[in-house]
Amino acid sequence: MYDLVLQATYREDDKRVREILSTLITGLNFDHEPAGQLFSLYKYCQGLSRKGQYEEIREVLEPLRDAWQEVAGQNQAKVG
Repeated sequence: MYDLVLQATYREDDKRVREILSTLITGLNFDHEPAGQLFSLYKYCQGLSRKGQYEEIREVLEPLRDAWQEVAGQNQAKVG
């Protein structure tokens, strides 16, 4: 999902950016600690999208995407 929202920022597609962020928000499980923080980040990014600040959205979401990919890679290495 992060790659999709980042691609939409490069196209400056406000509607698509906010749609994907809404999907990410809907998928949050608030029984786990990072959900509240992710919710705040996603809402912040939705506001940035409304203002056309796509570069700032990328500055927020690219490191987050990279961190999730790193964790996923570590988990795969443990399984394999």
